[in-house]
Amino acid sequence: MKKFDGVRSLDDLKKRAIEAGWKVDEKAYHEKHSDYVFLHEKTDNDVVVAVNTFNGHFFVYNRVTDENLATHLSAEFDNEPWYSEILNIINKPSKSQTEGAL
Repeated sequence: MKKFDGVRSLDDLKKRAIEAGWKVDEKAYHEKHSDYVFLHEKTDNDVVVAVNTFNGHFFVYNRVTDENLATHLSAEFDNEPWYSEILNIINKPSKSQTEGAL
């Protein structure tokens, strides 16, 4: 399982998500004072990533069928590009990973 050094700020998370092709829905965050923002419409209009901005926990689900596809604990997807992308959008890289890259 990948290691990270905390959750990105909402502005950084939003910037990275948009750069990766996601749309970001902050309505619940701003209007209902929720900890969640939602990423959607990257590849499939039915797939949504609900992100807790406080602790970085997330779940990926199909909004039509309500099927849970993955969560922040789905280590079996660590080598899948789509899952790594979500992890990197939400989390700050571990200092040991960035130091090793130098």
